[in-house]
Amino acid sequence: MGGKRRRSAAFTLIETMVVVAIFGVLAALAAPRISSIVRERSASLAYSSFAAELRRARDVARAQARCVHVTNPTSSTLQREVLPVLSDGTCDTTPLTTETVALNGRVMQLSAVDLTFGRTGALVGVTASWEDVPVQLLSDSGTKTRTVRVFRELGLVRELR
Repeated sequence: MGGKRRRSAAFTLIETMVVVAIFGVLAALAAPRISSIVRERSASLAYSSFAAELRRARDVARAQARCVHVTNPTSSTLQREVLPVLSDGTCDTTPLTTETVALNGRVMQLSAVDLTFGRTGALVGVTASWEDVPVQLLSDSGTKTRTVRVFRELGLVRELR
């Protein structure tokens, strides 16, 4: 009997540990970039949420035929006040209802927001064709400024890139 040894087809413990170590190094190198991508995506979603809240305010004004005043008491919250319409068609200043919406303050900061949508959804008290609202998006690569534009006539809300 010749005494030939058969070699096993399995991996040794050392080979497996080397592969696990290589994967660990690759994961450690990729983690900061993945974290940065996630934070930038969160900022983009927060920006879109803010624009959606302005659209919602316009839609509430049109649906209820009332005025809706939108402000931001802090840089990461938005406040909507539903106001009655006076007999001359102007907006009263006493709110019927008030709703505060929290925005993601870790990735986005607002400058002063002070918009009033009339009962038709158009902006009230604005003489220009549109009103721009700058939004600061915070990310690992720095601060980016994006703008939400609200058009006076129909109250259309557009996210500018």
